[in-house]
Amino acid sequence: MAPLGYIEILDAKGNVSERVRVESFPIHIGRAYTNDIVVDDPYVCPMHLTIEPDDGGRLIARDLDSVNGLHLRADNKRVATLDLHSGTQFRIGRTLMRYCNVEHPLAPTILDRENGESRLASPYALAGAGILVMLVLCLESYLSAIERVTVAKIVSEPLTFRRSGLPVSSAPGSSLRR
Repeated sequence: MAPLGYIEILDAKGNVSERVRVESFPIHIGRAYTNDIVVDDPYVCPMHLTIEPDDGGRLIARDLDSVNGLHLRADNKRVATLDLHSGTQFRIGRTLMRYCNVEHPLAPTILDRENGESRLASPYALAGAGILVMLVLCLESYLSAIERVTVAKIVSEPLTFRRSGLPVSSAPGSSLRR
């Protein structure tokens, strides 16, 4: 029999810590061992919540008069019943949960780089290396086309300017030397 959906128990960051397959409705959730989903949270009642379809076929989460109630994750508002759609997050006690149907979209698969494959094997690395080589060749060509500037030229130019007889300083109040 194909699953009807999943109830995911989420950690504080919203990552899935446990995923429970839903085979049939109603689903009973709480701390008691007789539940379909047993939640280890002292703020959850033994018989806390039930999930079942209503007469119109919509999935409804219904609080069973628990002490700490059922809360909608979006605004943390306490509710007696909650319409469940794929991706709906809700909280019982201090446990965050999410209902997902079987068509719920999955996150993309992450590339495993622990198998020894280097980032240098990526096509992006090859393209980057090609661009780097082109930049180095262009820079080398540019530098070979212009006149070389050396420290000796930088130091010797002011000295030749002074020997030519032109004034060194033309500031007011300064004496002009030749």
